[in-house]
Amino acid sequence: MCSRSGEVVAAINVAIPWSPVTMNELARRLGPTVQAAANEIAAHVI
Repeated sequence: MCSRSGEVVAAINVAIPWSPVTMNELARRLGPTVQAAANEIAAHVI
């Protein structure tokens, strides 16, 4: 996440054990939850 001035102020990392699921499938499954978490963090940080 970046501040209004463009400075990086937060980041999110997702780590999972090995999975036979493709990256695209993981993004489809986890994307909405990760985006919601990012939005919540941004509301408190920015």
